[in-house]
Amino acid sequence: EIKRARYPHKSVLKQEYLEVVTKRLSVRDTDDLFASIGYGGVTVNQVLQRLLEEYRKNDKSITIKGKPEQRKRYEKKKRPVEKGVKVKGVDNLLIRFSKCCNPVPDDEIIGYITRGRGISIHRKDCPNVAQHLNEKERLIEVEWDKSESASYSVEIQVAASDRGGLLSDVINTINELKIVILAVNARTNKNNIALIDMTLQIKNKEHLQTTIQRLKRVEDVISVNRILPN
Repeated sequence: EIKRARYPHKSVLKQEYLEVVTKRLSVRDTDDLFASIGYGGVTVNQVLQRLLEEYRKNDKSITIKGKPEQRKRYEKKKRPVEKGVKVKGVDNLLIRFSKCCNPVPDDEIIGYITRGRGISIHRKDCPNVAQHLNEKERLIEVEWDKSESASYSVEIQVAASDRGGLLSDVINTINELKIVILAVNARTNKNNIALIDMTLQIKNKEHLQTTIQRLKRVEDVISVNRILPN
């Protein structure tokens, strides 16, 4: 971001300037400062502005290389926020959905403050959350933002009596619902039962249930279930 703002990176990002900024932001040390940027405790812009103050204060010969309109665009830039989820009481945080449990709207969810990767969103019953219950200071309340239109990946498994054309029928049913298929893995076990694992892009839990019910109507399908962590 320093380079994007057209300042000399090595001259601005000096350890002595970083130490001043950590004190001004009441952060313990520079490692914690970078971690705070990662999970959204402080913004890049907050740190950059204080670094530039120190830079200007200590180097009287500087000239601002960036054009005014370029710097203005930088100041307006916001940290990307994942659509569909709000962190209660806090705006503009980096949010990502965990791959271990793939939460979708209407699932009960919780946020986990990671080191350097923002807020990770998990289902409340995700085993990975249970492992961190002793770190309650890193768990944060989050909620679905129903005003946002977004899509989410979810894994399901179709079990059916194996026959010719089965996979084609399952995929055609998904296509009729205009659902994006992100991945498919099909296999047959020793009992001649076909297991089709699919990753789909859906809108919410209701959309998922509708999809599951339609797949259950496919000839020879025995069961359709969402794949959840053990």
